[in-house]
Amino acid sequence: MYPFNKPEDISKNVFLVSETCEKMYCSFGALCLVDQTSQQAYCRCEQHCPDVFSPVCGSDSVTYSSDCQLQMASCSQQRRIYIHHQGQCGTCSFFIYFCKLLLWFVLRTWCRFCIL
Repeated sequence: MYPFNKPEDISKNVFLVSETCEKMYCSFGALCLVDQTSQQAYCRCEQHCPDVFSPVCGSDSVTYSSDCQLQMASCSQQRRIYIHHQGQCGTCSFFIYFCKLLLWFVLRTWCRFCIL
């Protein structure tokens, strides 16, 4: 990362960061940073979230204390996790998903039978 030592370093380093990160794609919300020594761009996930308690239930059935915490988990695990709903995940989340899946399968099978 770039610590700015002098005011004149700011514009020089910002230009270098934007130029180096221009061709870099960071997935899952990671940030592009440039190593000061090697001048190499790399992706890094956010390390901190504000101390806000606003729980959300993730698509992985995990309760996160905030949307920011969910995004950090998605980035660090390098997989898509989205907000399933606001509030804590209930013990029934998996069963509701399973019932919807089962209903879809039953209706699909029954409709095929009716059409034949």
